[in-house]
Amino acid sequence: MEKDNLLWLAPALGAEFILYAFRHSIVHITGINNSGDVHAGTGLMIDPFWVLTCAHVINEMTLDEKQVFGGQTLTIKRSLTHPSIDVGLLEISPGFISVKGMAFRNPRVAETIFILGFPRIPLSREPSLVIHRGEITNTEITTFSEQKLFLYSAIARPGNSGGPVISSSGNVVGLVTEELLGQDSPIDSFYAGVGGGEVARAISEFDVPIKLPVEDYA
Repeated sequence: MEKDNLLWLAPALGAEFILYAFRHSIVHITGINNSGDVHAGTGLMIDPFWVLTCAHVINEMTLDEKQVFGGQTLTIKRSLTHPSIDVGLLEISPGFISVKGMAFRNPRVAETIFILGFPRIPLSREPSLVIHRGEITNTEITTFSEQKLFLYSAIARPGNSGGPVISSSGNVVGLVTEELLGQDSPIDSFYAGVGGGEVARAISEFDVPIKLPVEDYA
């Protein structure tokens, strides 16, 4: 996988290189929510015809049949959501840009990560790709709903959901999922992600011609 790309240069070239390598393959997914308001999330092209995102991004809105990725209009052919892992897929036509040689793995404690996505920006005329740096604060927790998630310190805002969490080594270590909200105070809230291993497991349980590349060696 490393031979098929230049992402192994990420530790030396830093955040600017990571943004450069992934920028065209991170897409803005749009639709209408149950209230009739414009709604949006983020997705990652893992194949020219498949967008990876979170299941809740797909489930919480009626997707626009026509999506505009990087100025190109595409059609959503179908959407799939996993019943127990917050992972979803969109099949699109025609194809779009994906990152060659991209690899997933699980997060590692205290490593530097970057979240990339399309959060809502007040007063902005158009969506823009935003990057935010943080670190992994916990590699695995289990929620009351049996979701296995990891925690990180980068600030994720509405619209970031479904976007990739990328390590400083250039690997995708997971997806931004819903914030774990505290009942008494925002201070009790945590930013969470679905780990690379869980993403791969979810995709393996879909009936799709995709095998997610995972670096699971020691």
